[in-house]
Amino acid sequence: MEKYEQKILKEFISMPYPEILNHQFEITNDYLSGYVSRFLLGERFDFEFNSFTKEEANYINSLITKNINNTNGKDLLTFFLMVKLVCNILNKYKQTQ
Repeated sequence: MEKYEQKILKEFISMPYPEILNHQFEITNDYLSGYVSRFLLGERFDFEFNSFTKEEANYINSLITKNINNTNGKDLLTFFLMVKLVCNILNKYKQTQ
């Protein structure tokens, strides 16, 4: 794994959850963080990580669009992109059978 990928994964674990989501996807975020922690310890997974369902992505995108001019919207955009990036990294190193 590249050093920058490892840094991204470590930062994701410590990244604050966006206030604007009002804890709506917090369980999913905690779930993904658990997989990231295990991945950093050397565990590999044989399934695809999907960042958001189409409905969740549409909902988050509408919140981003409505709030892009304030800090909450920018934090949400960062969170959204970071989750997509983390899933991409985990999928890149997917365990093949």
